[in-house]
Amino acid sequence: MPLLKHLIILRHAKSAWDDTSVSDHNRPLAPRGERAALVIGRYLRQLNLPIDLALSSTARRARDTWALVSTQLDALITTETDAVLYLKGPAAIRQRLAQVGDAANTVVIVGHNPDFERLAKQLSSDGPADDLKAMAQKFPTGGLARIDVAIDRWAEMPDAAGTLVEFTAPRFLV
Repeated sequence: MPLLKHLIILRHAKSAWDDTSVSDHNRPLAPRGERAALVIGRYLRQLNLPIDLALSSTARRARDTWALVSTQLDALITTETDAVLYLKGPAAIRQRLAQVGDAANTVVIVGHNPDFERLAKQLSSDGPADDLKAMAQKFPTGGLARIDVAIDRWAEMPDAAGTLVEFTAPRFLV
């Protein structure tokens, strides 16, 4: 039986749309998104998961989401940014995860829909029925899916399947 790797898929928090001159890649968080990122960070701290690595999209709203989330955690977490997490598709994300060192057991990825919703659905072959249903309906900004992936090594990620442990969003946590 394979060991488990733990993947946390976090969609960036709500971004601001008030300045149309700002490119999609450089859009900041809205005040609501900033508050939501702090809520998610506090929630992750309560879970007391030892997060080994965070991978973030290069987009400002993803980087800012993780920066705020991480202020609520008790440990400093190695963080890398990668353009692959910016709208390159679930297969590209799986390939990026396949490059993660095997010493990392729990990895957080921060990025965008539709890629993150698709990836979460692909990986979640089982899990709590209510969470699977909620995730199938909508993967909102600030949405978080925790998935246990049945692999020994991250290199196995391109063909992996897993079990949804939970799906939540900031609105369910306040």
